[in-house]
Amino acid sequence: MIKKSKKSVVLLGLSFIFILCVSAFASDLAEFEKASINWRQKEGERLLVGMNKHGFTDAIQQFLPEFEQLTGIKVTLDVYPEEEFRKKRLVTMAGGGGIYDVFMIDQALYQYAEAGWVEPLMTYIENPDLTDNNWYDFEDIFDKARGFGEYKGVFYALPITGEAEILFYRSDLNEEKGLAVPQSMDELYENAKKLKSDSIAGIVLRGQRGWGANVWPWSGFLWTYDGRYFDADDNPAFNSPEAVAATEMYAKLLIDAGPQAPASYNWYEVQSDIALGKAAMGIDTGMFMAVYEDPEKSEVAGKMGYITMPGVNGKKSVPNFHYWQIAMDPKSVHKEAAWLFIQWATSKNILLPVAVKNGTAPRASIWNNEEFLSKYSKEWAEASSQGLASADPSLVPYYKPEFSEFGEILSIAISDVITQTKDCQEALNFAVEETKKILNK
Repeated sequence: MIKKSKKSVVLLGLSFIFILCVSAFASDLAEFEKASINWRQKEGERLLVGMNKHGFTDAIQQFLPEFEQLTGIKVTLDVYPEEEFRKKRLVTMAGGGGIYDVFMIDQALYQYAEAGWVEPLMTYIENPDLTDNNWYDFEDIFDKARGFGEYKGVFYALPITGEAEILFYRSDLNEEKGLAVPQSMDELYENAKKLKSDSIAGIVLRGQRGWGANVWPWSGFLWTYDGRYFDADDNPAFNSPEAVAATEMYAKLLIDAGPQAPASYNWYEVQSDIALGKAAMGIDTGMFMAVYEDPEKSEVAGKMGYITMPGVNGKKSVPNFHYWQIAMDPKSVHKEAAWLFIQWATSKNILLPVAVKNGTAPRASIWNNEEFLSKYSKEWAEASSQGLASADPSLVPYYKPEFSEFGEILSIAISDVITQTKDCQEALNFAVEETKKILNK
């Protein structure tokens, strides 16, 4: 009988694991090889991809070796926290571009398109050597998500997330206090006050300045109170009585039931406080659920409830929504390789496992996928899908290239109300007047 050394056993074990990994890897690649394009046509090229620190970014990183194996294209991610990323992206593109090949893009798409900082994509989509439209299935992407990537009839970006504003709450704390799930903003306020204690905030919301910070969830409050950014004559209207009522409620929730220094909170802090058990409720993107229900990242897994954000005066809420997208730098010298990456990253085969990890998806097939739906609670899926369905793109003034500029002014007004630096009407009046100046330049 031949005796095997410990070293031999270890080597055999490692070899077996390697074979299993290669087999699984090959199986994954086989799905992409069903596309009738040559994935290796740009083999040897390198891409630099600018990314926001986001759930999608965290999830996609583990699949990059698969893309590199499939295409022979090397990808490096350049990742920054959200507000820092926006500044870095703006400085990079305003300076002439040519640094990033691909980058994440948000509401700034329209400003960037107007400035010529994003590459139109139809040339690549319609090229059969680069795109297999039957395999990719554009129709599977939600109409609203596809519309997010268009400006003046030109298609510039493809979606990687699908996020709707919802209410998340500690169901165990509600039960302890004998509280029903709030159905109106007034009930939300009363619950938040009752849940607040010395050790826990009744509610957390974004208070930090920035059009991508407090303005995003505040917008859902604005529309739910029947307020609008602009009136029928396209005049700024976010100082209307409805807008004032929405802003006062948003601020009152934080002043009377929020955490310490709520004006410093962006989405990172909102997500973190809930996950660490430091807050009883929050209103923000539904994709936070994936963190809350992960026992390795959260102290409240299994204790959370999810529902559409409350309405006003018996009417349903009108939540905000968002689709992060990826776009191409027109100054890239690797455009076809960049397109292969965009096509791969937004395909069903990548967005499904990403969605299973972070609970967000812009494709209809994923919201009907059993693996995706079985991992997360039914009430969360219903709240998120209802939020995406009821969201109204016509209410969002992202189509105005000046949005990021006047959005910053608006964010300061919201922050001033939260910190009680200014009266609500005064703060919003000032923001409207400044917005008029911006639009009339």
